[in-house]
Amino acid sequence: MTTWVCCALWLSVGCASDAESFRLGEELLFEGDYAAARAAFLKLSQQESLLKDRAAYMSALSIYRAGQYEAAAREWADLTRRTEDEYAGARAQYGRAWAAIRLRDWAGAGMHLDRLPILFPESDLLHRGAFLRARLGDGPEFWRRSPSTARWLSTFLPGAGQIYAGRYGNGAVSALLNGAFFYFLGKAVSDERWVDAAFIYFLGARFYWGGRQNAARFANEYNERETERFIERLGRMGR
Repeated sequence: MTTWVCCALWLSVGCASDAESFRLGEELLFEGDYAAARAAFLKLSQQESLLKDRAAYMSALSIYRAGQYEAAAREWADLTRRTEDEYAGARAQYGRAWAAIRLRDWAGAGMHLDRLPILFPESDLLHRGAFLRARLGDGPEFWRRSPSTARWLSTFLPGAGQIYAGRYGNGAVSALLNGAFFYFLGKAVSDERWVDAAFIYFLGARFYWGGRQNAARFANEYNERETERFIERLGRMGR
């Protein structure tokens, strides 16, 4: 009888200690000390504890919050394969979807969300996962700007590529300056003022070709900005 009492006391003390370690990790994660949170959860996940799989999930969440999406996805993938804890496994699967979203792998994110109800049919995350899947669709909900198109637009109509990429003020300025450049260059050539024409060409050509490159850069910036906004909207909907 004494032996059973001692075992029960040992288990209760051990569980209390594990819970305290888990809470400490949560506090560190909330405070943004991801390295310390990672260390606390990782240590608990390597022990024979009832919380080890949940600690493993939180350990990967710590590096996810630090921006290490690929590493977090690998650890969550391993957890979903081996865990018997549906709570931890479902959150790891959901985390894999979010890591894919952060990596702009829309197809991968959709696949992970589609597998959530198959792998963990009793999870409390099913409704949230289905809602996120519906909003995710096949990727960002906006019309992407093509850097190549922006570049060619500014080649044939200076400023048009910048306007296409959403930089209206820059496009208007580029159109005016390039218009003045071509006007004065054409006038110098028609008047056979070759020295003036050469000077105007070397002065304006750099601005003209630079405008083409800026148009492509602005298109890339537009795509990145709108993708981040799309992910932020998904984050608000997926909470």
